[in-house]
Amino acid sequence: MKKRYFIGLLVLILSNFAYSLNGETLREFWIVDNLSTPESVVYDSLNNLLYVSSINGDPADKDRNGYISKINLKGEIVEKKWIATLDAPKGMAISDNYLYVADINQLVMIDINLGKIVARFNVKDAEFLNDVVADKNGNIYITDSSSSPGVIYKFVGGKITKWLVNKNLKRPNGIAFYNNEIFVGSFATGMLYKINSITKEIEEIGKFISAIDGLTFGSGNKLFLSNWFGKIVIVEDFSNYYELTYDFPTKINSADILYLDYSGGILIIPTFFADKLIAYKIVSD
Repeated sequence: MKKRYFIGLLVLILSNFAYSLNGETLREFWIVDNLSTPESVVYDSLNNLLYVSSINGDPADKDRNGYISKINLKGEIVEKKWIATLDAPKGMAISDNYLYVADINQLVMIDINLGKIVARFNVKDAEFLNDVVADKNGNIYITDSSSSPGVIYKFVGGKITKWLVNKNLKRPNGIAFYNNEIFVGSFATGMLYKINSITKEIEEIGKFISAIDGLTFGSGNKLFLSNWFGKIVIVEDFSNYYELTYDFPTKINSADILYLDYSGGILIIPTFFADKLIAYKIVSD
């Protein structure tokens, strides 16, 4: 395994006010209350909506209490239980007008136009499917955070296979696709990996934070990482090192975050046990 470390790093632990961020400021934009253990958020560009997965129970229980909400970009709930009867829905990705959801040991396929579940694919050997991403060809990749060695599954043509198995990739969680490369964060070790989507060559990028949960790319090639203990790390330009730290006024567990190029740029954070979805606007100082 090749090792290469990004020098560029910016660390930020959010609070409810304004925070200096290397010439930028994050300000609370809106809050959606009364969700039930929100874990992931994804943007539907065709319908200009956000979909939010809520576990609504134990993250490993098959209780059919989980649901997906529709939320607009003003932070208003359009339909709280747009899709119900899920178990513990976590990461999501959109491809060809279908929403794919990781649900413990199943990949759930939802027809966005119909607003209904059209298929559930059992994933053999999986115990805790977590994050999901689609590449530019519509292939779906799913991390399994229970696995050791680490496993990333691939869904294509109606079939799911073990795309990557690696003993060093322990409890893979957040996953993002960028420039034909897949970025994955380890919940167990905090290591950030880069994987070539064609050759499967894997590189260790560095340990910027513990318990990596979500990954999302923003403008200017910024990579945002969230961790389970309420931190947001920003790897910027891969060339300069900055570190800023702030405390949340209340405890949150930042899950699968989303950067959206809207109103100057917003970062959207599901807060898990705090039962809120919070958007922060990114503005220049």
